[in-house]
Amino acid sequence: MNLKQLINKSVYGTIGYISSSQDDLNLLEQYILYNLPILKEFKQIIVATSFSNGRSYPSYQTLNKKLWKKYFPDCVLIDSKINRGHNFGTADLDDAIFDYCKENNINWLCKSANDVVFDE
Repeated sequence: MNLKQLINKSVYGTIGYISSSQDDLNLLEQYILYNLPILKEFKQIIVATSFSNGRSYPSYQTLNKKLWKKYFPDCVLIDSKINRGHNFGTADLDDAIFDYCKENNINWLCKSANDVVFDE
């Protein structure tokens, strides 16, 4: 089995944080566009996101959803309603993706983060 065969059988899971700034969404879109050729090879995309506590929720949640759905209409979005900071917040988002995979019998997960750049 080569890597492409494994990717085609895998789900891509990514985590990220959106502050109360449009700049975060603009940057996220640049990462999506750059990685698009590789991301389109996965059979499904799962996105777990935390947001700046307070004023940005749910407006940035809605904008984040629109952004991901623009490129991956069938993607799964998991939004954390709390943000426990970098260390614990990252673990919370990882757990959300892992739990989703377990609950949905997903065998192969490529777990990453929104700010990772791929090349072939």
